[in-house]
Amino acid sequence: MKNKLEVFFKPKSIAVVGASKDSRKIGHAALKNIIISNYECDLYPVNPHEEEILGIPCYKKITDIKDSLDLVLVSVPAKIVPGIMKDCVKKKVKNAIIIS
Repeated sequence: MKNKLEVFFKPKSIAVVGASKDSRKIGHAALKNIIISNYECDLYPVNPHEEEILGIPCYKKITDIKDSLDLVLVSVPAKIVPGIMKDCVKKKVKNAIIIS
């Protein structure tokens, strides 16, 4: 059996909620850093106002992603975090990091 923290520290799928085209935003920096690190994973930007970010198709919300998610990085205003976390529970996300 794998160590339960392995999916946290070595996720095979990551969603970045609050991903942005605006390079001044944390969600943009997080997404870009994952890309430029060449970390091998399925990567899903999530932003209801964008079609694609940094060349990757963007999802409107977590529940629109068909695949399972090992990690969700949440970088949105605090007032909308509870709704995002409810979607994470519905989606059975394994781990989340909140930067708000």
